[in-house]
Amino acid sequence: MEKYREIYESKLRSMDEILHQISCMDEAEDEEQLSEVIPVILKAIGKYTEADRVYIFDWVSKEQDGVQNTFEWCAAGIEPQKQNLQYIPLEKMPVWLQTFQRKKNIVICDVEDIAEEMPQEYAFLKPQDIHSLIAVPIYANRTLTGFIGVDNPKLSQDDMLVHLLADVGGHLGSVRENMRMMKKLEREQISLENSLNELK
Repeated sequence: MEKYREIYESKLRSMDEILHQISCMDEAEDEEQLSEVIPVILKAIGKYTEADRVYIFDWVSKEQDGVQNTFEWCAAGIEPQKQNLQYIPLEKMPVWLQTFQRKKNIVICDVEDIAEEMPQEYAFLKPQDIHSLIAVPIYANRTLTGFIGVDNPKLSQDDMLVHLLADVGGHLGSVRENMRMMKKLEREQISLENSLNELK
């Protein structure tokens, strides 16, 4: 009984940390501050789900011809994969990207089940010792910018985890979009001020 209580309290602490870090995202003033918050929230998600890895992938470039692993948290004893995942061409995950573009989530309970329907994704996941995973798209201003995922989570409540990841991903996308718009406005203001100075 004591063991279950400890597990329950640990999950409560992790959930509190996730909610706290979501609010910290709102307070981040630039990409640098946001980059400090993201690893903390990934760790909290990892602890909450008892997962092997939690990660974020973003487009490599504006051309959107591939994705890269930009943030990663790994449980103790789990080999990091980020350095191996800096350029994943679209053809390696066609079903995933089509699914994300429809604003749908990926839930894989057993990676062996996707060997035939997602052969490229299966070939990509299998060598990483991934048995199950959940991944949800990240959108900013109705545009797909990447996805957030969890490898080998221990939670049985898949729906709850999907909603949790969707909330984090949605929040991250909104914060990034707000920062992008602020930068754009700052550039336009500087350009306008320069133009006015030239007219003087």
